Amino acid sequence: MTKLAQFTHILNNSVKLWAVGFDLQIARINWDQRVEPMLATFEWLHGHRNVPIDFVVPSESKS
Repeated sequence: MTKLAQFTHILNNSVKLWAVGFDLQIARINWDQRVEPMLATFEWLHGHRNVPIDFVVPSESKS
């Protein structure tokens, strides 16, 4: 599972995870600092956020 898929899965299941004591604040910080910049780069390059599972952020990106 890619990091993006992993974070998406966590956020999509946040209520269930919160119920069993998972610290969503950590996931949110990671999302804001790591995943959101990757999504922004993809959107900047392609005009949408429908990221294919095999997408790799280019090293020359602005993120």
